[in-house]
Amino acid sequence: MSAAKHTPGPWAIRWPDFAAQESTYHDQREFYCPSASISGPDWSQFALVYVMVQGAPDETGKANAALIAAAPDLLNACEAAAEALEGSEYRSDQRVRDLALAAIARAKGVPT
Repeated sequence: MSAAKHTPGPWAIRWPDFAAQESTYHDQREFYCPSASISGPDWSQFALVYVMVQGAPDETGKANAALIAAAPDLLNACEAAAEALEGSEYRSDQRVRDLALAAIARAKGVPT
């Protein structure tokens, strides 16, 4: 597989304090940001996911943050599955390999 252009994993989630209304600074302005931050192994933040709706924790937002943080592991799993199934004569294996290759392409921004 080609070299990764994304932030290497593992990715971590920093959850907001749902009880306190933490302030976040952006462009030297303070604002309330009910979001989880996604960071790489060096703790450099590269994504925010809103995880509160109308002042209450949002389960969909929390699930989205967890899925985003798992992306490098999921990409590695798809690459391993595609490699392991290469050349298999079974149709079910080829279907799984095709799904894995499509997911890899989407993760890498390659049009399918």
